[in-house]
Amino acid sequence: MAYTQVQEGIKSVVIGALINQESEGGSKSVGKAMQVKAQFLKTINLKKKHMIAIFKTLSDQVLSWLKDDPVRPDVPVTLRIGKNADIFALQGSDKPQAITCVSYQDFVPKAERELFTSTSTPTVAVFYTIWSYQKGAGRALILDALAHIRQTRPEITTFVTLSPKTDMAREFHLRNGASVYRENRTTINYHYKD
Repeated sequence: MAYTQVQEGIKSVVIGALINQESEGGSKSVGKAMQVKAQFLKTINLKKKHMIAIFKTLSDQVLSWLKDDPVRPDVPVTLRIGKNADIFALQGSDKPQAITCVSYQDFVPKAERELFTSTSTPTVAVFYTIWSYQKGAGRALILDALAHIRQTRPEITTFVTLSPKTDMAREFHLRNGASVYRENRTTINYHYKD
């Protein structure tokens, strides 16, 4: 069944945060300088319930998961989180079932070096890597992350990927409802519409 965003079918609820919670008048550090803080969102699909987390800071545990990135392992971890970048994870019981990284831009990038330009008015969400530890989790994550961004960031109106030119990437994105937006010299942009 195709995933569709309808008010009755999808609701995002902030469930909580992990470590490094802000206190009044500032932020209190827990343990090491870089701790993890995540908002857990319960996304209700018409058939399944998924829990996604959005990581806003890095911990040793998140860093260990990022080392598994098969698509863009050379992207520095410091560029994966920030004002115009998010890491989404489909939560499992003890570790993520899938992870994707998103850059927010005001244009559709053609190359990796364009992913992290600074913009004050992003309108494009660029999914530049995704991997899973469980069959089917990548699909669930990308669809839930799309729904979350549409609900929480109305200024984002275009949803694309910056994907390698591989059969695996093509099959994954076309099977999940995307279309080819543009073929570049070394990458392909797939477009996810409503």
